[in-house]
Amino acid sequence: MSKNRRWQCDECEKIYLESDLLTAPNPFEPDFTITGCPHCKSVECFTEICDEPECTQPASCGFPTDNGYRRTCFEHSEFKKAEQ
Repeated sequence: MSKNRRWQCDECEKIYLESDLLTAPNPFEPDFTITGCPHCKSVECFTEICDEPECTQPASCGFPTDNGYRRTCFEHSEFKKAEQ
């Protein structure tokens, strides 16, 4: 998983890079990790955000590129470009 992916907390709506999210062993399932929001501390309530700079729409498309795999909203996707 890319540490540069952006995630929005569904509770407080703050956006963070994946590498900035809090992680810890799940106290009920120690073999699993839980992820938390650095701002409101809510756990496991995140929406992936488009990887286009400055865009804050949810990522809804994924496609390979010459520079690796991208996750974007439809407006910034290869599918939208093909539609035009």
